[in-house]
Amino acid sequence: MPQHTPGPWINCHTHVDDSRGLPLVVAATRDFDRINCSDFALIAAAPELLAALEECVIVLESLAETGTALPRMHAEARAAIAKARGEVMT
Repeated sequence: MPQHTPGPWINCHTHVDDSRGLPLVVAATRDFDRINCSDFALIAAAPELLAALEECVIVLESLAETGTALPRMHAEARAAIAKARGEVMT
């Protein structure tokens, strides 16, 4: 699986740049009234969100070993990580 561009990613309100200032995501329209800037904030946060969720899975897996896991939360976190990585959950 190809690796995503490492973070941090920077929200520039009409596009998202990588840490070198190179554009990663650019609005498909120049009609700025139709651009939802919140989408760019979410996209820019993606590397940090993925890293945090991966850490949560490690904690949930350690709780599973003690019998106190939250199975639904664990499954949802693993599914979100797989989606972010472009993997297919089986």
